[in-house]
Amino acid sequence: MQEQLEKNYDIKIDNISKINESSDGNVFLINIGTKKLIMKKYDDINHANAMVELHKDMENKKINAPRVVKNNSNNYITIIDKHYCVLYTYIKGQMISELYEKLPNEIIYKIGRLLRKIHDSFPDNNYNINNIDFEKNNLRKSILHFDLTKSNMYKSNDEIYIIDFDDSKYGPCIIDVAIAISFLFISKKNGIDKDGISYFLKSYYENSIEKEELKYIKKYALKWIDVITNNNIFNPSTTESFEIKRKYIEEIDDEIFLKLLGE
Repeated sequence: MQEQLEKNYDIKIDNISKINESSDGNVFLINIGTKKLIMKKYDDINHANAMVELHKDMENKKINAPRVVKNNSNNYITIIDKHYCVLYTYIKGQMISELYEKLPNEIIYKIGRLLRKIHDSFPDNNYNINNIDFEKNNLRKSILHFDLTKSNMYKSNDEIYIIDFDDSKYGPCIIDVAIAISFLFISKKNGIDKDGISYFLKSYYENSIEKEELKYIKKYALKWIDVITNNNIFNPSTTESFEIKRKYIEEIDDEIFLKLLGE
């Protein structure tokens, strides 16, 4: 693999290591002197193409996310051992999970604005990404990240970057909002961070409040947990974490998100 990468990208690699945090085991860190790159191996050419096109468009729209790297043939996909390999730029910084137990307002604000920018930038599904519709409605739709954990958010040079769009879906924007709230502000240790949720919602909506969407946050957070837990095999601690989130969310007043937004 190393020899083929060096040949196809005209680089001299010091070492390649698998990133064990990746649940699919398809992510590798490439060290090239003082420079680093991320490589992902895909089995599905359509998925690889979708990720390439999405990341190219995010670069054009100046969204804080990794960029895709061309090979010597001016392509973004290199076939190695029957895998479709894509190289991404490495985000220099730290995961916010390593920096903060409780997110400060300035970080919450940047996350909220970045997520809204992503949703506003991709209202159409131009990438043949799977649709997810929990029910029929007329809510705003967009490309969704669908895995907005603290580990997929990096702080770099005082900016927030979101990585790992491999689980992306297309559907109502409020699904991502519900996921972000579930991951960032609801936990076994801290319970429900109502102040954090309030500031996140105000940051995300800012001058464009969609009151109708807020009514779906609790419902969609629970539906999302069902989808994730029914379609994945987790270790006991991760399963427990999702069940704790479910318990807290179930206890939330249906109108709490309107109240937190001051409506």
